[in-house]
Amino acid sequence: MLKPIVHTSFSELPDHSLSFLTNIEKTNFYLGKGWFENFSGNTLSSDSQTHIYSVEETGDSAKTRGMLFMRSPGGQNGSLSEKMFSGPKTLASMTAHQSIYFAPVIDESDTDQEQIIQALMQSICQDSHAWNLIDINFMNKDSRIYHNVSNALKQCGMHVHHYDYRPNLYEDLSGITFKDFVASRPSMVRKTYMRKSRKLEKSNNVHFEFITSGNLDKAIADYKIIHDKSWKEDEIFPNHDAGVIRKAAQAGSLRMGLLYVDDQPVAVQVWLVSAGRATIYKLHYDSDYHQQSVGAILMLRMFEHMIDVEHINEVDFGIGDETAKSLWLKHQRPLCGIVAFNPKTPGGLLALSKFTASGMLDNAKEKFKPLLLPIKQRLAKTGS
Repeated sequence: MLKPIVHTSFSELPDHSLSFLTNIEKTNFYLGKGWFENFSGNTLSSDSQTHIYSVEETGDSAKTRGMLFMRSPGGQNGSLSEKMFSGPKTLASMTAHQSIYFAPVIDESDTDQEQIIQALMQSICQDSHAWNLIDINFMNKDSRIYHNVSNALKQCGMHVHHYDYRPNLYEDLSGITFKDFVASRPSMVRKTYMRKSRKLEKSNNVHFEFITSGNLDKAIADYKIIHDKSWKEDEIFPNHDAGVIRKAAQAGSLRMGLLYVDDQPVAVQVWLVSAGRATIYKLHYDSDYHQQSVGAILMLRMFEHMIDVEHINEVDFGIGDETAKSLWLKHQRPLCGIVAFNPKTPGGLLALSKFTASGMLDNAKEKFKPLLLPIKQRLAKTGS
């Protein structure tokens, strides 16, 4: 028999739930113990509340069958409801701008997956908080879990809508060599970056370090030095990156590359690997070395190791489809979301009406865009 339980902090989780998360971590770092422990401790806003929904099998000994990490209110750092639907009665997945992937935590081989997800969604919908809105994002819409979540929310009486949330660049690397990979890239990679790589590496003052575990203090310190000298803004949650690096090392998922010139760290990349799949999670380089393309040179070294030594099956670029990323990976897929409105509460109906009106306005803009364009062009010509 399946029994739903709700915890209000990661520290409340019993040992059998932690063991469950550790086991899941072997095949998906983003749904495992280290990721959620770090996220709960270092990546939630001060006004955020944690809601961990768990389904346990009752019997002689407790056994966790599924979990879902959520937070309230919605509208914080990564939610669709960030601007429109925030409020005390909104619930969102435990995701943020740092997230890559999210889903209910379930053993993929569990034959009772549908029933477990149904129990999780019922636990949320019957929660004493009476949520107006539930927003779950960063999910793979082609997965069975995604469709089971959507169907379970509908069965609970919620109004469910789907949306594309973030683009994800990826590529299948099964059976290819690093030489094959480079040969199939644009000329910027094949020629320019490879030439700069050979030129830089001919000098005696360049060295590369590849880190998976061990004493991480120096690696994290050098990571921070490079980040501070890059063009990127300070992180909203300053302890998040170091926490991910340490948790990934503990889980065996860390692949961290550092490039040094004259013993000074100038480029860093953090890749996260589980079950033959790699995510290029973080990459920074010292802006003073932009002309030398140290970031691209480090990328080549990382790809060479990951393809020819570790023989990964797939790689992705996390979120975003910036032009620089498309030089390296060819294919794109959306990370999607599910937003569910509660028709039994005034706040849920209000949020649903806002969502519907917003969609109608967007559709109207698209419909009339061809008609408005000639008017804009005429105004531009007259200088109005």
